Formats: sequence, C-alpha cells, structure tokens
Amino acid sequence: MKRQKGQSIIMLLLLICAGVIMNAAVTAADYNKAPVLIGHLSDDHLTPKPATSAHGKIVFKLSDDGNELHYKLIMANVEKATSAYIYLASDGENGRAVVTLFDLKEFPPRGSFNGEVAEGTITAGKLIGPLVGGSFSSLLREMGDGNTYVNVVTEKYPAGYIRGRIVDPLSSGD
Repeated sequence: MKRQKGQSIIMLLLLICAGVIMNAAVTAADYNKAPVLIGHLSDDHLTPKPATSAHGKIVFKLSDDGNELHYKLIMANVEKATSAYIYLASDGENGRAVVTLFDLKEFPPRGSFNGEVAEGTITAGKLIGPLVGGSFSSLLREMGDGNTYVNVVTEKYPAGYIRGRIVDPLSSGD
C-alpha cells in the first residue's frame, strides 16, 4: 500500500512538472502557436475616467493559415458608440490606431449596446496608421507582445469610453 501511494505521488509530481513546463513554453511571443487573443474592456485605463458601468470583451482567433484574424466585439451598457479601433502602444501609453473594428460609416450609433456589436476579419489590407503597408505578421507580433489595445469611443467620450489591452490568455492567466 505504501509503495502504491509513493508511486501515485511521484506520478502526480511528474504530471504537475509537465504541466508547468508546457505552460511556460507558451509565451506572448508565441502568437502563431496560440491562435486566440482576448481583451477585457472597461473604463479602468482611461484618463479622464468616465463614470460608467460599461464593459466589454473582444476575442480574436487566428485562421489556420495565419493570414486572417477573426474577431467578435461584445459590449454592455455602452451608449452611442461611434467607433472602435485597435491601437499600438506600450502598456500605460496612448497609441495610434492600426485597425478599424467599426466606425460610423458602417455602424451608426443607435442607443445602448448590449451583446455582440461587431464581428469581422482583419487582413494585411486593413492595416492603417503606422502599420499601413506593413505585413500582417507585424500586427500579430505587436499583439502577441502585448503592445496593442482596443478602444471604444462614444459621442460623449471621443477619446475613449472603454478600453482594454489585448493579451494571450495562455500566458497572462486571464
């Protein structure tokens, strides 16, 4: 019985070590191997900070061939959103827009948003700002390195109403 317990403990420790090694092997730079990226949106990272209960989430999934990034933007309690973009900047900094997720041209404001707001596909041809004309892999690299965030703006808050950093859930613990 003692020998069986000892073997069980050794097996458990080996499984835990294997899990730690496998988890450590997936980092933010491994964006090609981790095809899902997420962003949790709130007013926490904005100055001035709007008094709001609005929040949201964006989920990105890389296509099998690595040439397209599909996304879904979900929001709650957002009044009259006018646009949403992916921005390029280090954490704590304001950046420049590099991808349009939606804007007034295709998505007129219509009151409160609750649920899926936008869905689409990002390719190299949709890059704007500092990444225009660049490679799609440059966007993926910046996203994987944690240098991008999503910002949703409204009529009342044109600098940003809710915002969230794009992260790899496998390396960030989200």
